Amino acid sequence: LKHDLIREAMKMSGVSKGIELTTIADLPAGIGLGSSSTLTVGVLNALAAFKGERRSPADLARRACEIEIECLKRPIGKQDQYIAAFGGLQDIHFNRDETVTVEPVLCPGAARDQLVRRLMLFYTGMHREAGSVLKEARSRLAEQNGALSTIDGLVHVAERVHAALVSAKVSRIGRLLDESWALKKKMASSVSNSVLDTLYARAMNAGAEGGKVSGAGGGGCLLLFVKPSARARVRNELVKAGLREVPIGFELEGSRVIHYSV
Repeated sequence: LKHDLIREAMKMSGVSKGIELTTIADLPAGIGLGSSSTLTVGVLNALAAFKGERRSPADLARRACEIEIECLKRPIGKQDQYIAAFGGLQDIHFNRDETVTVEPVLCPGAARDQLVRRLMLFYTGMHREAGSVLKEARSRLAEQNGALSTIDGLVHVAERVHAALVSAKVSRIGRLLDESWALKKKMASSVSNSVLDTLYARAMNAGAEGGKVSGAGGGGCLLLFVKPSARARVRNELVKAGLREVPIGFELEGSRVIHYSV
């Protein structure tokens, strides 16, 4: 098999023959939406069901991390695998001893709905190889203490976003996203570029309150926090720039088997 993720998932699951596996996606790979890890988690879940087994979300995420990070040596983190397996709105901690803790964010339903109404996602049409961005980020992290302070800053922003959700102060999140994007751009020179900076500036001038480029950066999708009264202006500005809006919402469940027959 040439598809490395599916090949390794089959090897790990002990399935070597006699199956037909089909994948369907709404968007292309390589645009920073965690598609590789989501695919790996989903294939592991399907293969387990094929064998009559049930895997917990934690086990699916752990196995997907083993495939991508340990077997295939990809320079990535673990966040995509865990959110794909668990779904919902989660507070995920990646501990120094390599363990991972996942706790649901206990925010009012109205706050979650308000957050969905204020988020907009636009596909830039720009593809990038996340590995090159992440390799530079890791190199900077190893070479200079400044990168450590950037990581600390991003963690602090995440904590403040969590607090804003729990206290139903969703309006604060736009400014926090803008702050986190400024920090993230310090991680590697290729996180952003002149085209992405211009698109982000146009969105902000049209009324967006904050945002970020998805995934490792360098291309992919632009996630924006926009109050309802400014959504039409932001949409018109970015569509005029050639971007495509992608409808989004919250998936309250993680990877699951929706049909099973013997």
